[in-house]
Amino acid sequence: MMKKVIGIILTGLLSVFSLTGCGDDGKLAGTYQGHDQVRGEHRYLLISKKEGYQLLLQNSKTFSKPVEFEAAEEKGFLKKEGDYLVKTPDNMKFFEIIDKNQLKQVNTGHIYTRISNDEN
Repeated sequence: MMKKVIGIILTGLLSVFSLTGCGDDGKLAGTYQGHDQVRGEHRYLLISKKEGYQLLLQNSKTFSKPVEFEAAEEKGFLKKEGDYLVKTPDNMKFFEIIDKNQLKQVNTGHIYTRISNDEN
């Protein structure tokens, strides 16, 4: 009887840990667009992975009208920690999560707005 109780408790704990370990279930995945003086229009793509998000960057082609974007460039991996997306393995805060549609880059203060729930 005691083994069954311990088994049920362990199963429950493992279930809780497996659910909390996956972060936000990819709710922040998508394309976020922003603008700055140096790069002009650019996009960050967050692709949902099991342990977090793959981060890609798309810069705009110089002087293209309408704005066209270059091929996406791999920029690393992010994990959600509280209200931040943290770049691994450095453990540096990269984005502050303002809400589900806006991210603020920690180093520059630039705001990125979700333009698509897809990664493209």
